[in-house]
Amino acid sequence: MGKKQFSFKSNAPCFYRIQNGFMGLLLIVVLTSGCASNRKAQIPTGPHLKIATWNVNFGGSQKKRAAQIIRKMDADIVCLQETNARWQSSLVAELKDLYPHMLFHNSRAAGGQAVLSKIPIVEKDWFVAGKGWFPVWILEAETTIGTLQIGSVHLRPPVSDTGSWVKGYFTTDSIRKGEITALKARMNSKLPSIIVGDFNESDSGDAVRYLEGQGMHNALPQFDRKGKTWRWYLGPIKLSNRLDHILYDSRLDVSACGVVRAGGSDHFPILAWVIPATKKLVPKNHSGSSLSIGVNY
Repeated sequence: MGKKQFSFKSNAPCFYRIQNGFMGLLLIVVLTSGCASNRKAQIPTGPHLKIATWNVNFGGSQKKRAAQIIRKMDADIVCLQETNARWQSSLVAELKDLYPHMLFHNSRAAGGQAVLSKIPIVEKDWFVAGKGWFPVWILEAETTIGTLQIGSVHLRPPVSDTGSWVKGYFTTDSIRKGEITALKARMNSKLPSIIVGDFNESDSGDAVRYLEGQGMHNALPQFDRKGKTWRWYLGPIKLSNRLDHILYDSRLDVSACGVVRAGGSDHFPILAWVIPATKKLVPKNHSGSSLSIGVNY
């Protein structure tokens, strides 16, 4: 089945340990699209790649529920951040029938990643970039729209080396930009590319803007400019942001992209339909500003 497990050393200091808090049951999983957006969701008439990214939170206990959500999303390729050996065991047990190709780089804390794929997918590189805490991943897959290169990332959180979130907020933008610059430099420029994952920064962050400056396009803001991909509760106070992204180069396009509002992680999944840049589209028949993907709890 192509399972692969690795261990690695992370740059993350031991104080970086986010414990998962139960965020409550969300009754319906909805793919948000067209909410305060420039584009409306469309379905390609032919070949496409459905890709998802999700930081599952390494301390999360709702692994079976996460597997149910992944199954309902039914993406061709799913890139996961913060996986570990326990997550691997659960994902393999619950999803091996749907995803025969799985790769894992496990970590005891937040540095692990996994990819679940319906199609053969191979690792091209895995390395810690610059002053990042967690490795970045370069993958390659033969898809119905051609050979694609995928970069999967979990960039440096806004925390200083001494553990200060305040200082880190003002000093880590350049670190994330350095990580993504190093990743982009190692990717094969001859192949159409997608970069996904937990960037730990908003749409206006330095890493995202660097990729846009390199000719890549941020998928989610085209369909949903306001939806948050992360939330955290400090007592009665709810913090939220858009920390997760899917970017693609000019040889590709997306016909739909949205936030899947489900799961027990502090992050929500993002789901996108990727097509060749010249692919003809037909409008999706739906009303309102959201597309249900049919998950009920």
